[in-house]
Amino acid sequence: MFCLTIAMVCSAMKCEECSSSMVKIKKQDKSPPELVIDVETSATGEVVKSYVDEKTAIEVGLFENVNIRIRAKDNESGIKDLSIEGTFSIVCSNAGGGEPIDGTIHGSAHFDPATSRCAPERAITTDLKINASDFCNGQVKEGFYTIVGKSLNYAGKSSTIFLEVTFR
Repeated sequence: MFCLTIAMVCSAMKCEECSSSMVKIKKQDKSPPELVIDVETSATGEVVKSYVDEKTAIEVGLFENVNIRIRAKDNESGIKDLSIEGTFSIVCSNAGGGEPIDGTIHGSAHFDPATSRCAPERAITTDLKINASDFCNGQVKEGFYTIVGKSLNYAGKSSTIFLEVTFR
């Protein structure tokens, strides 16, 4: 099982006047948080593509390093929760007779303003670093990761974004 930590982008908890990275919580907000998935590859080390569609599927090379992060933004009622979950399945050509190596990914963060009326406007997960060949000593046959990002704002509205990464 992989565990990730999530960094909430916010400043001091004392924000009665809301610092620049915080927003006053508006319970009447009718929209969910905006979610974006950033994907970096080993070829450039920079964000290759940012995905905003609810469901996205991409293919990468068998030996490619991929970094994935999820960003949430809500400038009306702030971010209450941000999570990243998923599954993966990797098939090696050198071991296990083609049996897949399966696993799960879990990471989440909750921001509680306690007595404050402010919440973070943005949140971001730490990078999820994936490379299918890491499981197979460089002899990967195929594999995939399915990533699900979820966010909830203080008005109770939620959003979800999916990414499937196939190694070929």
